[in-house]
Amino acid sequence: MLTAGQIGFNIACMSFTDAFSVSITSDDNILADPRKLCTLIEYNIVSQIKKHGITPENMNQWLEKKKEGGNKEEKGIKEKKN
Repeated sequence: MLTAGQIGFNIACMSFTDAFSVSITSDDNILADPRKLCTLIEYNIVSQIKKHGITPENMNQWLEKKKEGGNKEEKGIKEKKN
């Protein structure tokens, strides 16, 4: 059970092996239909997993690449900001 707390809003993401679930608890006056936001978050996570070709088998390689400074697209973004 997830409670919304003092601000009336809580997001939780739980994962196990190759599955995950997003849960949102909110007061009705904060977010009337939390399922819409859950769907958007889940879609974004899945699209990023597909975009970067992340699998359980190559997860460690992907994490090492992120530690080294990310991929070419991210480096280009970092360079433009500097």
